[in-house]
Amino acid sequence: MTSVAFALPERLEAHAPPAKRDGVRMLVAGRRDGRLQHERFRALVDVLEPGDLLVVNTSRTLPAALPLGDGELVLHLSTPFPRGPARRWVVELRRGDAPFDGAREGQSLALPAGGRVSLRAPYLGGRRLWVADLDVPEPLLDYLARHGRPIRYRYVPAAHPLAAYQTVFATEPGSAEMPSAGRPFTGALVTALVARGITVAPIVL
Repeated sequence: MTSVAFALPERLEAHAPPAKRDGVRMLVAGRRDGRLQHERFRALVDVLEPGDLLVVNTSRTLPAALPLGDGELVLHLSTPFPRGPARRWVVELRRGDAPFDGAREGQSLALPAGGRVSLRAPYLGGRRLWVADLDVPEPLLDYLARHGRPIRYRYVPAAHPLAAYQTVFATEPGSAEMPSAGRPFTGALVTALVARGITVAPIVL
């Protein structure tokens, strides 16, 4: 087998939300001729044809990061666990920028305002995600609105408000992290797409 040297490009993560959402870059691949075209996202109104269908995710981003104990650890909510009580979730514990690997089954950790999270078992046999029970003093969405913040990682050094993590389609609370494929859309762009005859179909993921 022949080995090939490959140099990784410089890191190109977005360190902050774009000043103009629809100004981000977009690569268009022509289905008929295979041509690749570099555009700005606002050009989507010229790329799609009348009668095309655009499926959009209406899930709203939750402030799904909660401080634990003295604040050294952070709890990230991932998704409700499909079996058991509504308070049972799949969660991740993090210390700084990395997953925390010192958790143990049966451990109970303090959340803000007298809440607690109890780790029941590793999720799917791993050690990064846990099945956990949340015990909080009010409905979870209200509790997150009061004490949570958006999940962010080290390549986003500054905190941003929850509104920066919502899409224009966001109506149904449920996403632990932003449904980022919908981020570049603006109300004006959606209006232009509908006026061009593009059908917009909402779903919740």
